[in-house]
Amino acid sequence: MKTGFREHLAGALIAGAAFAYILHSELGYSLDSLIAPFLLFAVSAMLPDIDSPVSRPRKYFRYLLLIWLAIISVAYYSTLSSIHFLVPFAFPVLGYFAIDLLIPKHRGVMHSGSVALAWGAVIFLLMRSPVAGLAAAFGYGTHLLIDFLGDRI
Repeated sequence: MKTGFREHLAGALIAGAAFAYILHSELGYSLDSLIAPFLLFAVSAMLPDIDSPVSRPRKYFRYLLLIWLAIISVAYYSTLSSIHFLVPFAFPVLGYFAIDLLIPKHRGVMHSGSVALAWGAVIFLLMRSPVAGLAAAFGYGTHLLIDFLGDRI
């Protein structure tokens, strides 16, 4: 069975709901405090496919990357323009292509358990929340599990 965006999205929503249910029923988290971990779970489950040249996550990632680089260019306009007056305009475009070239081939390193653990650790360190770290790692792992099961069917 071929796994695509729909399968990963459905799996992320089901597994994310199960994750939120466990946090609510077993650990006593309130439902309103589970919105962010649920969304992080779902986004993390889509993340491994940014390495596929034709995937929807890659397309959305590219849009967000270009917007983010443009915002950085505007925020640091004076610093960048002190280098050369064209740098603030070239920075988003060159940065976009540089990052796009650094993303590995599909089903490469992005589709490994070690990256899932590293992603969870990064989120944990950034947000200082064990629940956020677990949601990120489990969401990423859900994607890998769906790919694994899809290849076997």
